[in-house]
Amino acid sequence: MHRWSPLTERQLALLGQLANAKESEEPWDPGEFRTAYALRDRGLVMIKRSGSEVDAQVTEAGTFYIQHGHHPDDPAHASEKEDCQGKDGRRHALCVLRR
Repeated sequence: MHRWSPLTERQLALLGQLANAKESEEPWDPGEFRTAYALRDRGLVMIKRSGSEVDAQVTEAGTFYIQHGHHPDDPAHASEKEDCQGKDGRRHALCVLRR
């Protein structure tokens, strides 16, 4: 599995929950931990644990995934990235408008 492989429904749901800062009333079950660590391994969330407390935050890559529906490192979408990048490293005005 690659970092840019499509997310499962469960992974996408948890990523959306974390992005909306919706905290579960109940403690995470082992399945949610596995899902969160799968998202971490893809670079989509950061996880900090302190005892029984878990703090999971969506990264820039996670936000990008939510907005665009794919991982920013996905080679299938590399041309989109290159099209928007100028020689000076800044984004073209047209690409900023496309967002």
